[in-house]
Amino acid sequence: MSTTGLTLPAENIFTKCRGYVNASDVTDKHERSFILTAFRDIKRDKAVSLLSQPEVETGNFILCSESANNGLALMIRTDNKPFVKVYEIHPNKSNQYCIEGQFPFDRLTDLIEHCSANPIDSAYNRLIPYGEFPTLKEIITEGHFTHVYHGTFKSKEVVVKNLKPESPISTLLRDIQYLKSVNHPVCVRTLEITYQWTSVSSTMIMIIMDPFEGITLKEFFSCAGFYSLKLNDLLKMYTEVRNYVPPGNLRKFIQSGNYPNSSKKEFTNILPVLKFCWQICPKERQTFAQITKWLRKEEF
Repeated sequence: MSTTGLTLPAENIFTKCRGYVNASDVTDKHERSFILTAFRDIKRDKAVSLLSQPEVETGNFILCSESANNGLALMIRTDNKPFVKVYEIHPNKSNQYCIEGQFPFDRLTDLIEHCSANPIDSAYNRLIPYGEFPTLKEIITEGHFTHVYHGTFKSKEVVVKNLKPESPISTLLRDIQYLKSVNHPVCVRTLEITYQWTSVSSTMIMIIMDPFEGITLKEFFSCAGFYSLKLNDLLKMYTEVRNYVPPGNLRKFIQSGNYPNSSKKEFTNILPVLKFCWQICPKERQTFAQITKWLRKEEF
């Protein structure tokens, strides 16, 4: 950290000197980066090959350091053959970033954003940092901070949880921490977490998961397909859910259905009761509704 804020390690592409720069030199805000998203430390031919794939949309671009005269190569996917246009970025006499001597800017971010808002080629409308992103289909549900879609990713059917741009960073971190901790065959598997730059002022963060049927926790515990779930696995899942749910919502988690509101019933008291219920013979195991009905009578 510097006295002015967040700094990042960097290398001057023209002089090869290494040091630190303010985050604002490459990003408009600390949590998003237009340039870093697109940069690839790969050979120029490899970048062209990636952008030439038929599924890549027009306007996708890659920045790489393999360029003439120690500059940068800006490669943009277009609709016209050969489909990938290459522009050289070099400094002018004032050490400003320029594309073939035009559009001088002090910051690389400003140059690329200018080329996005004012296309230098008629074959694209705006620039999009290259990446492997899912294709979104119909929406499944919507929450305060998320949309959930059916989609495809790498030729596979998936479910995509898209965090809205206004989502608090705490929501994102809690979601990612929880999804990374869950590792059981009956749980949804997280395939990848990615983000896609959608405009100069917005980044779409996407959590890509295996397909799942939208069921409630009540339906989950009542489903005949989960009767074979071992007690230890159930308790592990219970603990993970308990740690994930914000403190203010802990009581609401178990109080769905017939469970009453009562200051006597603390969330942690559910654990020994759940243990007892789940130790019943699996063939005769009570459903979630039966368990909550029994809990209501116990007044523990």
